[in-house]
Amino acid sequence: MNHKKIALIGNAAETLIRFRLDLIRDMVQQGHQVYAFSPSYTDQQYDVVQKAGAVPVAYSKIDRSGLNPLREAGVIFSLKRLFQQHEISLVLSYFVKPSIYGSIAAKLAGVKYSYSMIAGLGYSFTREPGKSIDIKRSALRSLLSVMFRAAFRHNQKVFFQNPDDLDMFVGRNLLTKEKAFRVYGSGVHLDRFEFSNPIAEPVTFITTGRLIKEKGFIEFVEAASLIKKKYSNCRFILLGGTDDNPHSIDHSTVSEWVNEGIIEWPGKVNNVGEWLCNSSVFVLASYYREGTPRSALEAMAIGRPIITTDHPGCRETVVEGENGFLIPVQDSNALATAMERFINDPSLILKYGQKSRQMAEDLYDVRKVNRFMMDEMGLLKVEGCKLLVVPTTRDHAKERGWFRR
Repeated sequence: MNHKKIALIGNAAETLIRFRLDLIRDMVQQGHQVYAFSPSYTDQQYDVVQKAGAVPVAYSKIDRSGLNPLREAGVIFSLKRLFQQHEISLVLSYFVKPSIYGSIAAKLAGVKYSYSMIAGLGYSFTREPGKSIDIKRSALRSLLSVMFRAAFRHNQKVFFQNPDDLDMFVGRNLLTKEKAFRVYGSGVHLDRFEFSNPIAEPVTFITTGRLIKEKGFIEFVEAASLIKKKYSNCRFILLGGTDDNPHSIDHSTVSEWVNEGIIEWPGKVNNVGEWLCNSSVFVLASYYREGTPRSALEAMAIGRPIITTDHPGCRETVVEGENGFLIPVQDSNALATAMERFINDPSLILKYGQKSRQMAEDLYDVRKVNRFMMDEMGLLKVEGCKLLVVPTTRDHAKERGWFRR
């Protein structure tokens, strides 16, 4: 195996560190030189990436929700120039726009190997149930689809974090089936997120994420309000900070929920694992177009039952009636009913939590996920040693028992 100069392209240093630091370390351990591309770095983020063995590289800032042609072209040519400057031989891009721009820039720079990971489709592909998609989002989705099709022609393989996204891309002819591979999210570090016995009294429900409407926080608060009318001693914790997304929930709204005594809101925290350890049940009422939500994987690893929506990405984290419950999107009554099942039968909390941990060990171990991806990209010293048999379609997954609903 020849050692490669790898460009790992993300949309922010924060997400690169949270979701890809283990992958960086694994690539470096295999003898590769990794260049970690982000639009910007703080001094602290720069140091974290350097200590992981990678070279931090800043490139032109991406507009997350717009498509200004001149600005977007500037990002592509910024990447092309940097690929050539660092003599990059392999590109791995993740998230929507970096996958498009990284793939096109790799082609223009003459990079031989190019790969992408679709870690959810985000704002542009999220449709609020019962409502038609707005004109801006519809136009953005159509344009992104054209760009995906053009960009992925230059990819050897594209990794998907859930079968719904994979099926959609193949079904719409955005790429060929032969290039599409499923991975089990970004994986979770099982040693960092160790199993802990859940809090049994008071029953404590926790949810985490960026404070945007599509993440289901409004439904979480509505369900909490319904539960508190019957069970006043239950706790409801919301972790997360405000966001610049067009559908962000503002600070005053969350403060009002706190002042009414419905939820506790520590804000954005750096010790999510500790908060999860001091909880009973993890809730993610999202209808955002997730990949496989890392927040749920961390909760599973720690051994928490999951209540989440029957929605792409989210549904992959629950085997109904074994480690949690699936609910319809935007249904606070159904969420409250699922919560009440754990309140009325607390024995389910530990039982379902143990199943969550087992699923994390079987499917979502970051070492297995990273090893599979590196093997598929030819980055392992000993190739052909796949630790995961990863189905590429939903039917294939059902046949092998990897995907159950």
